[in-house]
Amino acid sequence: MATLSSSTLVPNTLFSSFPSSSRNVSSLPVLHFRPNRNTLSLTLSASKHPPATSETNASINVETFAPQNNDNSTAFVIRARNRIGLLQVITRVFNVLGLRIDKATVDFEGDYCIKTFFVTDSRGNMIHDEKGLESIKKALVEALDVEVEDDVAVSVDPAARGIMARKPLLEFRDGKGKAERMFELMDVFLKNDPVTLQKDILDHVEYTVAKSRFSFDDFEAYQALAHSVRDRLIERWHDTQIHFYRKNPKRLYFLSLEFLMGRSLSNSVINLGIRDQFADALSQLGDACLGNGGLARLSACQMDSLATLDYPAIGYGLRYQYGLFRQVILDGFQHEQPDYWLNFGNPWEIERVHITYPVKFYGTVTDEVLNKEKIKVWVPGEMVEAVAYDNPIPGYGTRNTIVLRLWAAKPSDELNMVISKKSN
Repeated sequence: MATLSSSTLVPNTLFSSFPSSSRNVSSLPVLHFRPNRNTLSLTLSASKHPPATSETNASINVETFAPQNNDNSTAFVIRARNRIGLLQVITRVFNVLGLRIDKATVDFEGDYCIKTFFVTDSRGNMIHDEKGLESIKKALVEALDVEVEDDVAVSVDPAARGIMARKPLLEFRDGKGKAERMFELMDVFLKNDPVTLQKDILDHVEYTVAKSRFSFDDFEAYQALAHSVRDRLIERWHDTQIHFYRKNPKRLYFLSLEFLMGRSLSNSVINLGIRDQFADALSQLGDACLGNGGLARLSACQMDSLATLDYPAIGYGLRYQYGLFRQVILDGFQHEQPDYWLNFGNPWEIERVHITYPVKFYGTVTDEVLNKEKIKVWVPGEMVEAVAYDNPIPGYGTRNTIVLRLWAAKPSDELNMVISKKSN
């Protein structure tokens, strides 16, 4: 077991966007919306942050008004720190919302740039709807990742502490473009009320397990239930990765030869805070057997702790084909038999077939001539492909979800071809 870390890596205090359960309304950014006959102004101010310096991101002011020379467009003025890709991010937001950009101008103030975009709705008209303007502003703020991304969190349940990388709550309805519909589907997390959970489970019975929702056994029910829980893990996991990608903290990598994660279903529903909704679903659970004894269980507990403490950690291990051996006593002697724990699949893992690495074993060393020099060349005698399998690990009382990546050994096509030629 090995841990690679940095002495400067500190949980919680490193990430300013982790909301606290004690947050009150007075500490939130102030949103101003002042409509006028000829002028529409949307301003986002963040008084809790110090004035912008060369070391901090600028606050973003979004002002919309009807320009004198063109009554059919709305001008958005965005002031932010200049950085690579800023223009692409802003234009992508407008494009995704189905808005048209007639023209754009840019000015500079030291390290900051002022970009003005003259845009129209999907029909080529000026944007008057206050609700639509507010949604556009929210999308820009979210995409530009300003330091006020806590602005919608007033009170936080302990189970919701941690990563709060929300999807933009877009309510702009001017036009029925595909991009707008996509955001309508993505604007909220999966719900955990009983009716939604029942529907999710039945959908997985029919579409994932491929069984009739009117006739399925306990094992198929477990598979469907596990996939419905995994959906919620993946959702939080993606938001965790987006958060750490934006903040770019030092990462912690935890290496172990063994992991004994235990009952994944019960552990996940407890950490997600939805145990009561799933309490009567199944009574027989299967364990992921990837080790034996104290080392494996200690490694699993370490991953749980890292997730709970909001560390940006990744675990690495081996995906053993056989888990804990089964013990049989015959004629007074112990006989070990393999545990085929993967015979019925593992619904908690996500196979990454595109992430593979060749691993070579054995072989011989031969002499070859390269550039008129004699060199030693290793010719491997056996080669397998290491394939990645990701297992989301949720933290308790937090939205932080990290990953345990296990590597499985698969036969190499190149090796199989060599063996086939030799046998022929």
